[in-house]
Amino acid sequence: MVTYKLSNDASQKLEEIYEYSLLNFGADKADEYYLSLHKVFELLSDQPSLGKNFTSFIVMNTAITYFSTKSLTMGF
Repeated sequence: MVTYKLSNDASQKLEEIYEYSLLNFGADKADEYYLSLHKVFELLSDQPSLGKNFTSFIVMNTAITYFSTKSLTMGF
């Protein structure tokens, strides 16, 4: 499995998304969304060609942008 890391901006954005989701939709939905994003990060780490012709992937209402090196760096 290829490892992935979040850029500093992406880590901050993920925290903001979680806080917004928590306040507006509750803990269950915030957790579900957060876990869904991380599952897609793992999926893209294993299969970066899923976005071969583009460098983004949509999860719910969030576009994940990424580039592939020996490890995968994710951003929003």
